[in-house]
Amino acid sequence: MSDAHAVTAPTVELASRSGLSVRLGDVPAVRGSWFQVYEPDWSKGYYGSMNADQKIDQDGTTTVANFSDRSERVSGEQRVTRDGNTVTVRTTFTWTGANPVNVEFTAGMLWQPLLQGTEPPKFDGAPGQYFAQAPKGNTMDSRRIGPEAQVMELPSKLGLIRVEHSLPMTAFDARGYAQGWAENDALIWIGAGGIRLTPNEPRVITSKWTFPSVESARKALAPARLTPSRAESTGPANELPILVPKPKLNQLDLSKPTALGGRFSLPGGRFRFLDSLYAALDRRYDGWRDRGDVFTLIGGTSKMGLAPGGYRIIIKPGEASVIGQDEEGLRTALERLALLAYIRDGKLVLPTGTLIDEPRRNFRGVHLFVGPKARPFHQRLWTRVLRPLGLNRVVLQCERTDWQAIPGTKTAITMPRGELKALFDWYRAQQIEPTPLIQSFGHMEWLFANNQNLDLAFNRNVPYAIDPRQPAARAKIEAIWDEAVTLLNPSALHFGLDEVDMRGFPEDPALVTALWKESLGHLSTIAKRHGKPMMLWGDKGLAPGEAIDAAHGDTPEHAAARRAAIPQGAIVTDWHYRNDPDPAKFVGVLELWRKSGQEPIASMWFRENNIRGFTLAADRMKAGTLITTWAGYESNEDALRRHFNQFSAMILSADYSWSGRQEAVADLGYSPTDLFRRMYFDAPVLLNATTVGDRWTTEPKARAGTVLDGEQPRSIRVSALRPGARVAVRLNTAYAAAQGEVVAELVVRANGKAVRTVPIQYGRHIVAQDDLRMPTEVRGRAQVCEVVLALPATGAIELEIVPKNPVVDVRYFGISETQRAAR
Repeated sequence: MSDAHAVTAPTVELASRSGLSVRLGDVPAVRGSWFQVYEPDWSKGYYGSMNADQKIDQDGTTTVANFSDRSERVSGEQRVTRDGNTVTVRTTFTWTGANPVNVEFTAGMLWQPLLQGTEPPKFDGAPGQYFAQAPKGNTMDSRRIGPEAQVMELPSKLGLIRVEHSLPMTAFDARGYAQGWAENDALIWIGAGGIRLTPNEPRVITSKWTFPSVESARKALAPARLTPSRAESTGPANELPILVPKPKLNQLDLSKPTALGGRFSLPGGRFRFLDSLYAALDRRYDGWRDRGDVFTLIGGTSKMGLAPGGYRIIIKPGEASVIGQDEEGLRTALERLALLAYIRDGKLVLPTGTLIDEPRRNFRGVHLFVGPKARPFHQRLWTRVLRPLGLNRVVLQCERTDWQAIPGTKTAITMPRGELKALFDWYRAQQIEPTPLIQSFGHMEWLFANNQNLDLAFNRNVPYAIDPRQPAARAKIEAIWDEAVTLLNPSALHFGLDEVDMRGFPEDPALVTALWKESLGHLSTIAKRHGKPMMLWGDKGLAPGEAIDAAHGDTPEHAAARRAAIPQGAIVTDWHYRNDPDPAKFVGVLELWRKSGQEPIASMWFRENNIRGFTLAADRMKAGTLITTWAGYESNEDALRRHFNQFSAMILSADYSWSGRQEAVADLGYSPTDLFRRMYFDAPVLLNATTVGDRWTTEPKARAGTVLDGEQPRSIRVSALRPGARVAVRLNTAYAAAQGEVVAELVVRANGKAVRTVPIQYGRHIVAQDDLRMPTEVRGRAQVCEVVLALPATGAIELEIVPKNPVVDVRYFGISETQRAAR
């Protein structure tokens, strides 16, 4: 770095799908923009800039993005021009459909840390406010930082940002907002919804951004050098088990534990699933088998009058009896026994007493996608988290498989047939029933991949749905399902059927109803021929007002006609995602499906109150539950990291659906995100170990610094570490970064030579001091994260924390070293 000073103009980029970005020197200011065109009642979307490519052309300081949907009913351009510190964005929309539609327009999303701790903003001269902490509500009104305005004056740490819009817009704090674009970032959303597009009348929206000049200065600084104090010497910290799901009968006494020996005596003989207990304990504790004590264990199945999957655990000093109502119950009981183990005074123990539990409903499911990396990810997800918590069904959306019936459609996210069969076989071996979901009317982009099968499309210009009137289209669907049933032998067939006319259809409910009847007649024939029940999503069979949301049946008459076309006894995975904790708001739609002769499954998403409200409604109606995931169309661990809250919400679904507990989410007594992180990511705790290191402190021992506060980033070096130890490095940042961004590196040196470099990614290993989320892959306490890594066995060991982002301010709180005790 140099000592040179420079006044920096904004760096501006307009990118396909992600929209506008602006940086002020090293500091991000605008972190994206987007828009979508939709029906006024949200029943159909025509174009979304985040989900479609735009053609980008650049000429000097002007960048133009041209956009259109494939039918070209939506078209236009976004033109971005920079003149000094002023950036003007002019967006033109043209709509050629028959009736007016709406635009939701995001002018830009400001990086929230740039604004915090400054003077209040102004909106058309009226005062507003910046929130010190992320707002709790999930409505725009509860998060607004000021009234609607055309001129916004937004003080920032680098100076005033002024935005002038051609129409009134809203600004709100989107930290923690329950939308995919907001869930992993710290943003202020600026935009407007409900902007009317009239057919064949171009609509122009402009926003003029004026940014402050930024004087940048860089210079090299010597690293901060530290040595750990090693002020404490302890074994593993005491802990208590978290009982999730909430048991039906809990007479366990945590104050009178019994030691869990490393050798089992089996007076009744070896029983099924015993290996799952060993594996579950191994995942949590390293060294528990080293204990020579004998622990007596009796296991098996017995008809105890419990629901399927129920069990009874009785623990006495030195022994336990684990009995399942059936095999599913026995396996669940053994995994629950492993979750009951905890550390007390350096020893692994179990509480004594009795635990009797049974699920409220038999269908407790999760909806997932497939993909080339799906099988190992699903196995880890279910083995470590979902199966121990009692979930027992999975709906696998598996149309993106290399089906022999549709050659030429393979893409980068297609799953091999053999992998899909192996995954189905694995699920059944775990007492988890898998159901294939293959979209069979709309959402058929996978069938038209690589421009294949376009002759089967209802609209070849917008290849989204098949035309079920075509014999060739029906034959193709039949061939795919024949192949899937032969390969997988499923117990039910899920045909999808949500949002079937969302793209490429005229505004003609009668036509949709006619095509629906044609499709349902054919699909019910496929299900009957294979002797399998039909499953489908429910939104197209519900009229507005018949459900809290997701009622896409157009009118009561059309919705009733579509419900009548569904076979009696079909299973409807009825999805509603309103974030409302009141079960009464959801009961009516479940009653409606029952009256129509179908069996509803309450299908929710990741929003906490949606899970509580809809699950308790299902409990009242004695219906099953299904938590859905919409984290892209490929299932793998990267999707989990990007959409962590969609997966951690499965903890809530497992708890409420098994137990029917009534508490509000805030009163459950545990953090679903932390519990999921611990179960999925945590390494086993070393039982036979000693730990020394710095005590926990509330203030950092050293800072890397941030240009946002006028400091110079520097590295932090910690020396004199014990060779062969496993160290926990305690870190956080002062400000949030983008999910997955590398904000620092941990460089391990032995005798002065770098032997290992560990990238520290935001959201995975580290979070900001005011970020209420838990990092996904590390332990944490009071928003300080512990990054764990092993040191070389020999040499003079040093650890360097190297900042890679000059904005967020990486902060070091100390280090502890753990070594396995001598045996």
